[in-house]
Amino acid sequence: MNIRRIISFVFALFLCVFATGCFSIEQEIFLNADGSGEMVMFISVPDFPEEMMKTQPGGGEKPEDKLREMQADLTANLPPTVKIKEAKEVKQNGAHGFYVVIQFKQLKDIEGVMTNFGKESMKGEKSKSAPTTWSLQSEKRADGTSFVQRFSIDITELEKKAETKEAKPGEEPKPAESDFGKELEAQLKPILYSMVKMRFVLHTPSPIVDSNADIVLNRNTAVWNCSMSAFLKNRQPIEMRAKF
Repeated sequence: MNIRRIISFVFALFLCVFATGCFSIEQEIFLNADGSGEMVMFISVPDFPEEMMKTQPGGGEKPEDKLREMQADLTANLPPTVKIKEAKEVKQNGAHGFYVVIQFKQLKDIEGVMTNFGKESMKGEKSKSAPTTWSLQSEKRADGTSFVQRFSIDITELEKKAETKEAKPGEEPKPAESDFGKELEAQLKPILYSMVKMRFVLHTPSPIVDSNADIVLNRNTAVWNCSMSAFLKNRQPIEMRAKF
C-alpha cells in the first residue's frame, strides 16, 4: 500500500470538491400571491490560502476567477421578465462568494436561467454536456398552489478530477493501487462530499399545508438542507415539494 499516494489522493479530492470542482449553494425564493417574486442565490467556496491552491489539480485556477465566471453565467442572457436587483461579491468569515438577487414575474421564468447556469458553470472541464439538472414549477389548483423544485449534480466529472494523472512520456508508470487503498478512498469520498452543503428556502404568500421540507417556520417558510453525498449515494435528483 502506498500511503503517500492515498494521502495525495485525499488532499486532491478535498481541494477538487471545495475549490474548483464544486461549491456550496444557497437559494432563497420569495413568492408573491400573483406568482411573481425574488430569488436570492449565494454561491461560495472556502477562502483557501494561495499557497494551498497552487497544489490543486487542474492548473491552480483561482476560486475568485471561477466565482466571477459563474456570476457572469448566472446574470447573462436574462429574459425580459427577469431582472437583476442586486449583485455583490463577498469575502469574509472564511468564505468567498457572491450574492445575486433576481426579480421575476413568474417562477417558470427563472427555470431557464437556472438551467442555463447549470449548463455553463457546472459542467466538467472536458465535458460538452451539462452535469446538472434544475427545474422549478408552481401550479395553481382549486385546493391551493403546488411548488416543486428538482436539483441534481452529476458528480462523475468531479470524481475524474480527483483521479491520479497518468504518467507522462518518459516517466515510470505508477504502481497499481492496493485493494486496501481503493477501499480507503471509497470510504473517504462520502465523508468529503457530505461536507459540501446546499440550502434551499421557500417563502410562500399563504400558509404551507403540506411539504417534504426539513422544517417549516412560521407556517410559510420551508427549509431544505442537502449534501453532495446524496448524489454520491443514489445519484437521484433532490426534490423539494410544498403546497400552500
